[in-house]
Amino acid sequence: MNQSNWVRCKWSPAELDGALVSFNLERGQARVIGDGTFSVAEGPDGLLRISVLTLGVGALPAVLEQIELALNQTEADQIERKVAGANFRVHSDAAPHRPRSPTTEKDGTYV
Repeated sequence: MNQSNWVRCKWSPAELDGALVSFNLERGQARVIGDGTFSVAEGPDGLLRISVLTLGVGALPAVLEQIELALNQTEADQIERKVAGANFRVHSDAAPHRPRSPTTEKDGTYV
């Protein structure tokens, strides 16, 4: 397992593991957008390996495969709780997202 996949996170494994998440992540030259669930593994010294599990088109046409997107530290820092829809959202820094204002964010909760 790549050392860079171990991260620190303000959310506990119990809060994230299995929770629904909407995501908009940069992977190389591509942007991956969709919905999935978090999978969390606990490592040494309180570190976590946080991944988003989602379905994507496989090697064969019309075949869906599970895709795992491991989050880096920057992405783990971007995890926010949502009120409507998925339980959480995570967007890469470069990803476009709604501007925050007192009407869209309250107590760390993104509406």
